[in-house]
Amino acid sequence: MNRLHSTSLLFVLCAAAACSTQPDDREPTSTASLQESSHALDLMLSGEWSGREFPAAHWNDVERLLDRVGSTTPLQRFPQNPLSSQMQPTCAEGVMALWMIESVRLAPPPGFPSLNPLLLGGPDSDASWQQISDRNTPIAVAAYRAWWDRVADLPSEERRAVDPLAGTGIAWFGSAAPR
Repeated sequence: MNRLHSTSLLFVLCAAAACSTQPDDREPTSTASLQESSHALDLMLSGEWSGREFPAAHWNDVERLLDRVGSTTPLQRFPQNPLSSQMQPTCAEGVMALWMIESVRLAPPPGFPSLNPLLLGGPDSDASWQQISDRNTPIAVAAYRAWWDRVADLPSEERRAVDPLAGTGIAWFGSAAPR
């Protein structure tokens, strides 16, 4: 093969790879992803979670995660962002499900969507961050459910562009200012 032909072939292969669908945009052909995200939450519920990485979730996990956002069951063991200096002793299962959905929305690679799974903002008070987050959780649950109803049939990039918390006055701890 001559040098020009090899270079052209390499260029075509690179161009084809660049134009291919991002792995995050494809729905897995099996239920493995659904089982993994639910299994991660089940491990957190049972206190057996030992992962340091944020659990991977995908677009096809969102509906199953939304089924769990109403749970106030406290998780004693859950992923903690190593970049955060804020130690959080517990997290409600529903808030963790929302945090996992936010991770999907923010795009690959899977990772921590903010410093902590705390929903801050709203009227100032003498309450702790956890109390403020607990007060804001029902607002976030309603916002994420309404967001999914609006974006479920859209392409991934359009889904990502719609912020579920826009207009609520709340934001994830360590992310952008309340929206």
